[in-house]
This record gives sequence, C-alpha cells and structure tokens, in this order.
Amino acid sequence: RESKLQMLRYQLTPHFLSNTLNAINSLIEVQANEKAQKMTVQLSRFLRYSLDNNPVTRLPLENEMNAIQLYLDIEKTRFGERLNLDFQISEKANRALVPSLLIQPIIENSMKHVIARNEEGGTISLTADIENEQLVLALSDTGITASPVNRRQRTRNPTSQNRSIGLSNIDERLKALYDSDYSFEIFTLSSGALKTMIKIPY
Repeated sequence: RESKLQMLRYQLTPHFLSNTLNAINSLIEVQANEKAQKMTVQLSRFLRYSLDNNPVTRLPLENEMNAIQLYLDIEKTRFGERLNLDFQISEKANRALVPSLLIQPIIENSMKHVIARNEEGGTISLTADIENEQLVLALSDTGITASPVNRRQRTRNPTSQNRSIGLSNIDERLKALYDSDYSFEIFTLSSGALKTMIKIPY
C-alpha cells in the first residue's frame, strides 16, 4: 500500500515538471529572461517541497496550501493578472489532514484548460469546510470564454487522455488511503467550467 502511494505521488512530479519546463522554454524563446530566471527559482522551491515530504504522510491542509502557494507563484509569473484566485478555507478545515499535493493537479488542469486558453484569463475557486465530520473540498474554475460555436469545439472532457492523468491519480491515491470512505466527483458544466468535489474523513 505504501509503495503504491509513493508511486502515485511521485508520478505527479515529472508530469508537472514537463509542463513547467515547457513554460520556461517559451519565456526564453521570447527573451523574457528575467521571468524565466524567476520561474526557475520558484520551480526549485516547489520541487524541494515535493521531495522533502513523505508521499505517505498526511499533512494539515494549511501546510498543503503553503505548498500550493509555491506552485501558484510559478503560475503568477506566467499569467500575471490573468490568474485570479478565490480561496475560502475555514479555520477548522485548515487543521484537517490531507495527502500531500492533493489539490495541485486539479488547479494545474484549470491552468492548462482555462487560464492559458482565455485571453482574459479566469478565476480558480476553492472552498474548504467541515461537514458531518468530513473535510469537504470544492474546486472550480470559470470555464472557457468563447462564442457558442467555439465553446462546443473546445468542450472539456475530464475523462480524456490529456486530462485524466492528474485526476485519475487523485482518485487512486484516495482509494489507497481511505478505501471506500471518501468521495471524489467531477462535474463539467455547459460553460466548459470544471467543478471537483472531494470528501474525506476529518
């Protein structure tokens, strides 16, 4: 069980690393060297966190959000004001134990399919609270801004191959940790927005 959890957790690092290195390369190509250098330092900090934390250990959500901030610093360098965040986390939820880097792949999917595709960017929202002795996490984005014709052509499919890596990884990790005592649901709205709901024991 621990070996499987380690494998699943470390699977996220090369996937994320590939995406970020491509972004740094794009900055170098347009000679945005200062941004590229800044992003490289931020990437180093995030990878250090990733390597320093045992994949099997659960951490307080507050610690997880500190790691998410390291990741968001990278994305802020890329997207600037195009990236808006709306995080609402209760004090009790902050103390809940969660698997490390549980939320990052979901946010990364929104970065790829919403923030990067929309000229005006978008908003990623996260709420966390305790209900019936469960930690309830709800993540959503603002979807794809386009004309009705283009929107149909660009509809997001959470089960498609290029979307499923991070999301299926989360589902497998939760199953390994909690067996059947968890809930993981994904909803794609007509606007192209994605909503993810996670419920785990508090």
